[in-house]
Amino acid sequence: MRKTAKKTVAIVECTLIDRRGLEIMLSAWPKGRLLFSARDGLEYEALCAEHGVPELVITELDLPDRDGWELLEWMRDHQPATRSIVITRNTGAREVHRARKLGANAILSKRAELAELVQALEDVAATGHHQNAILENLLALAGTAWAEVDPDLPYLDRLKKLLTRKEYTVLVKWTRQPFRTGRQLAKEMKLSPKTLQTHLRSIHRKLGMRKRLDLVLLAHTWGVHRRGKA
Repeated sequence: MRKTAKKTVAIVECTLIDRRGLEIMLSAWPKGRLLFSARDGLEYEALCAEHGVPELVITELDLPDRDGWELLEWMRDHQPATRSIVITRNTGAREVHRARKLGANAILSKRAELAELVQALEDVAATGHHQNAILENLLALAGTAWAEVDPDLPYLDRLKKLLTRKEYTVLVKWTRQPFRTGRQLAKEMKLSPKTLQTHLRSIHRKLGMRKRLDLVLLAHTWGVHRRGKA
C-alpha cells in the first residue's frame, strides 16, 4: 500500500527557544514534516524560494521584520493554498478577528499544550479549520461593535437583533445543509436566486464573514439549529 506523503510545514518564530520548541512539538505529528524554520516574514519568503512553498505554516504574530499580520496578508496574496496556524500571546477578540480576516485557519494561545497543536494541525490539514474556545469567543461577538457588547444578552438574541427576520431564516436554512446550492435553497424558499444572493450578501456583511464555512461554524456555536427553527 502506498504511503500518503507527509504535509510540509514551516515554522515562523523569532525567538530561538520557542522556535526549537515548536520544531520538537511538530515532530510529534506523524502526518507532517518540517520544511524549514524562519525568524520572520522576510526570511520566510526567502526560504520559500529556496525550499519550496509549505502546505502549512505555524507563525507567531510578534515578529521583527514583516510581522505575523503582514505575513498572513502576504500569504493570502501570494500563497492562497497555504494554510496557517497562528500562535499568539494576545487572544483578545480584536486580534483574533483580525487574524481570521487575514486568512488564519486556526488561532492558538502561546500556552497551548502539545495535544492542542497536534489537533489543530490535524483539523487544518483535513478541513482548513480548527475550532477552539478562542474562536468560539470571537464568533460569540460577531457582528456586534466591541464597545456595545452586552455580556448578559444571549448570543442567539444578539443574532436575531442584528439580522432581519428573512435574513435569519436564510441563515438557518443555508447553514443547516451546507452542501445545498443557492439555487436549491431559493426554490425551497420561493425566492429568486438574485433575491437570495442579496440576503446572503447582507448576512455576510453584517457578520463580517466572507465564507460559508464561517457562517456554519457561527450557527453551530450559537446553537441556531438546536434552538431556532426557521
